Amino acid sequence: MHIAREGYNLALADFLNPPIPEPEIEYDEMKTSGFYISEEDWRVHMNVARHPQLGETELLRFFRCMARHEIGHYIYCPYDRINSSFMVAEAASVLDPMRAVFAVNVFADLVVETKLFKMFRDDTLWSLEVIIREAVRVTGSPSALFKILVRTYEYLWGVRFPIRLDIGKREDRIARELANAVRDGIDDENSWPERTRRVAQILRDVLMEEVREGICLGVPAPMLTGCGGSSTGSPMATKPDAEEERSPAEVPKDVIILMRGNPMEIRDKEAAEGKGELSEEDLEKIARRFVERGQDFGKFASASLGLSPMLRGHDLLRFWYRARAASKIEIKMRVKREGSALPAYTTVWRIGDPIEELDIVQSLQTFPVLIPNITTRKWVKRKSERHGEKSAPPDLLIVIDSSGSMFWELWNPAGPSGPYDAALVSAFAALDFAMRKNCRMAVLNFSDEPITCEWTRDRKKVEDCLLTYQGGGTELPIEELIELVQKARDQVLVLIISDAEIYNWKQALRGLMEIASMGHKIVLFLIGGREEDLQSKKFKTFFQMGGNIYPVQDANDLPKMVIEEVRGYYGGE
Repeated sequence: MHIAREGYNLALADFLNPPIPEPEIEYDEMKTSGFYISEEDWRVHMNVARHPQLGETELLRFFRCMARHEIGHYIYCPYDRINSSFMVAEAASVLDPMRAVFAVNVFADLVVETKLFKMFRDDTLWSLEVIIREAVRVTGSPSALFKILVRTYEYLWGVRFPIRLDIGKREDRIARELANAVRDGIDDENSWPERTRRVAQILRDVLMEEVREGICLGVPAPMLTGCGGSSTGSPMATKPDAEEERSPAEVPKDVIILMRGNPMEIRDKEAAEGKGELSEEDLEKIARRFVERGQDFGKFASASLGLSPMLRGHDLLRFWYRARAASKIEIKMRVKREGSALPAYTTVWRIGDPIEELDIVQSLQTFPVLIPNITTRKWVKRKSERHGEKSAPPDLLIVIDSSGSMFWELWNPAGPSGPYDAALVSAFAALDFAMRKNCRMAVLNFSDEPITCEWTRDRKKVEDCLLTYQGGGTELPIEELIELVQKARDQVLVLIISDAEIYNWKQALRGLMEIASMGHKIVLFLIGGREEDLQSKKFKTFFQMGGNIYPVQDANDLPKMVIEEVRGYYGGE
């Protein structure tokens, strides 16, 4: 055991001692693993009971080389979860998430080993020869995927291993293509996602043949069962166990040995630091990076599931909408806000009015020819009656319409879209403001039936309620709304997002005025509403009581309008 630990410490010194937790050095003949990372705490384990038959000096050299490989994943490729996520996303555009993770690990191994080959040529070449010999001895009949990977190393490094494998023309061609796809991108981190996708394309048919759905060396394949890797994997087994013999539902054992562990687990900086499943912080960062780069939800979902198979659909959507809301808020925070007025409706722009008030788009929508004083239009802005700077921010009640007319195209190739998508981005942005002020939150999700989230500071509960799309009729449950408001301890900002197809408008308006009379603030964003409709007497009475209704002609404008309004109550500039 002391030889293994010494080898590991020497490897750490080779890389100036990066901050990686101490490995578990163990002697356990019951385990078939020689080198693995446990799923419970992602700690490196070195089982000295399972290793090639080598003398003491060579064994020290071997453990040092094995440790260099694992450390290489920490400091070189994929390095961290952000890199891992983009690489998995690109591979998943070609393969299912399970095989996509496999393709990422193939690319990462090729990068790491090639970097080590350049730094420690003799050691790296020798250790890989030892591993290849052991894999051939254990399995007896090398798999096609194993032969492809071995030949790829030969093409990358310009060498030939002394172990002769019967490599056919197909395997040789695939290996040559793999080497070409990897070679020029080894030191170009920005190209890794695209090159990983190319690796997935090249290996697709072979992976479909040799990496089947089901059991991998007695370990459930993570993308299919929701389980991670296991310490029962056998990268350095000295003899095949009965339950580990190859079947159509296994990854070839020689590939496991060659890749030094379970190829269904991403090995990166976080893994080396003992972090297993993606944390909320990981998901927040990954989602924000995907949004920043203009990537679609499908790629984010594939990447996240590849890295953390136990994630629920709501979890993926939660972090996706948090990221999109944050991007809108951040953009608005960089823009100086003049006043607290929002565009309410248009009126005629007349000669003598400030030229900057002329809205060309609205004017041309009225009539295709600009005629001053007749077809020229401008916006009339209404200022909200808000609390003074010293007032405590109100609790937030989001009332969201999830009816069929507020359609939600979740799996649109370009990403989620539709009025409900815009409503969710807006609602998540509003939640962000309220969370910063430690305000209580509640949700009333309405369609055919009301779904409520009672007053809480638990963000997830609120988000789960928002993410429950019903797709039925549009009837505002005014009794449930009044009941929720009455349960509030403090003043409430009632934020309502709906369209112009509410069935029970008269009853709803009476209820909203009752809530306004209690001293609460009501703001209604009406997608598809018209400015002229707001001129009626019933709405003017509502306005006089402190309520506001903002027509939203284009649902894409909704988030910025909601952010502008909510910022007035919770700050944020």
